Amino acid sequence: MLCCHDAAPPPSYDSVVEQIKQAKKDSDGHVDFVKTCCGILIGSGLFNKKKELGDKEKKLGVGPEQLIINCFVIAWFIAGSVWVYRTYDDWQSSNSTLDNYCNPTLYYFSFWIITISYIGLGLLLVMCLTTCIAMCICGEDE
Repeated sequence: MLCCHDAAPPPSYDSVVEQIKQAKKDSDGHVDFVKTCCGILIGSGLFNKKKELGDKEKKLGVGPEQLIINCFVIAWFIAGSVWVYRTYDDWQSSNSTLDNYCNPTLYYFSFWIITISYIGLGLLLVMCLTTCIAMCICGEDE
């Protein structure tokens, strides 16, 4: 079993920057440079979420309680999306005693927050796919 406590501390910021600069000089192209940079960053421990506090190390990663909270938030977002989009044509704001009453400000705020969140996720997905396609195309030219 790999123990994280016995590992050497990650290199300083300056040495990582110097390694990336050297990788840029030595790379055969953009794809090779990205691969080398990923190896440098992963190997340097920049993705290792630990912070030293005196003699103790405190893990800042995702614990089981944070995982449960994240799952709850995702489930709540999905349930809220279903509730808001399901009532798109069926809600009314004139009679507050009816079951399908909703305050218009609340409904439109919820609708647009959820819609903007989905638009943002879609744009992020398109940017990632575009980047992957561009890297594949640039990699074939070399």
